[in-house]
Amino acid sequence: MSWSQLVPLRRVLVSGPVLRPTYPRSSHTFAHCSPALKCAAAKLERHYSTLTPSREITLAYSKSAPGEPGTTSYRRPVVILHGLLGSKQNWNSLSKALAQHMQTEVYTLDLRNHGDSPQVEPMTYAAMSQDVVTFCEAHRLRQPLVVGHSMGGKVAMTLALEHPGALGLLCVVDIAPLRIPLSDSFRTYLQGMQEVEKQQFTKKADADRLLQPYVPNIAVRQFLLTNYKRHPGDTHYHFRVPLDTLLRSLPELGGFPAGESASSFTKPTLFISGSQSDYVLPRYHGSIRQLFPQTVFQNLDAGHWVHAEQPHEFVKL
Repeated sequence: MSWSQLVPLRRVLVSGPVLRPTYPRSSHTFAHCSPALKCAAAKLERHYSTLTPSREITLAYSKSAPGEPGTTSYRRPVVILHGLLGSKQNWNSLSKALAQHMQTEVYTLDLRNHGDSPQVEPMTYAAMSQDVVTFCEAHRLRQPLVVGHSMGGKVAMTLALEHPGALGLLCVVDIAPLRIPLSDSFRTYLQGMQEVEKQQFTKKADADRLLQPYVPNIAVRQFLLTNYKRHPGDTHYHFRVPLDTLLRSLPELGGFPAGESASSFTKPTLFISGSQSDYVLPRYHGSIRQLFPQTVFQNLDAGHWVHAEQPHEFVKL
């Protein structure tokens, strides 16, 4: 299954305000998918929610459109969800490439407590998936293809299982729907970032130097420092993510909310993993297919940041 097979969709005209639509329980057929990847026949989908009460928020986003005008109305929109400590900024180049390659509109979101989106608790997958539902409703994105990397992949999977009518297709990048504690490295990263925050540096180079013992890998350090900003009028740099909230939320983010009784998501699903990563091992495939029976697995020669390490191959999939 390729990107071009995932995206085509006949135009659907929507009139009137869209506030809280009720999604139809119907069969889903896609002419461009192979027979093995067509969705199962119509069946009742059990809708459930494990949401902790959370106020509705408006997510920040960027939008990329293809160069050719007049084609996007006939193509399924794409929504991209970044990983922990990432943002829409990390997907800037790739979202433009995907928009052009797929000839569709691509929306890249900042999830709660990341980028330019509001800082608010709880930091749970249920709450984050509801944020995405709210975004899609507000922007009238009908049956989008949702792409999620790492933490964003778990948000996307939670969205698919708890709100199956809110998306049409799913792409998960290098993460599995399993309860696996996050590496201690993430706690160390955040603690290092807290030490940097205390210093109120006026130069990024000083922050980089202090962060080195906590984050020896220069590429990871540069990734973390994309969150280190100084706005007009500020006297010093600061991290735009709530470090205390993220530290408290690490156990939650290492889990996955779907239990044994969870409904399955029966629409076409693509899992892209890095061959040098251990987040989606072959022994996990059976468990993944229990929740996502229409899954196809693709592997690229990369580590956990598959899309960043192999951007051209990622787009060509």
